[in-house]
Amino acid sequence: MDSNKLLVVIMGLISLYLIRNYINKYILLLIGATSLAGVGITKDPLFSVSIGFISGSLYSLFLNKAPESFTEYKLRKEKSLGNE
Repeated sequence: MDSNKLLVVIMGLISLYLIRNYINKYILLLIGATSLAGVGITKDPLFSVSIGFISGSLYSLFLNKAPESFTEYKLRKEKSLGNE
């Protein structure tokens, strides 16, 4: 294994550690699909799973945040300004 693949594997493990509390079934499905597509393309399962975990951190970033309406934003700002 060359140093570039080792770096990607380490980054994949770090991203798995960071998203361990945010993984739900949809994110797990997307990580699995990304890993399977990567195995089909690269023929290297460890590298593909690492890329899947890195992509999973992006999936969790996009899918776990609830959208906030403008009125909720204004109420939150008014409460934070009132506490100061």
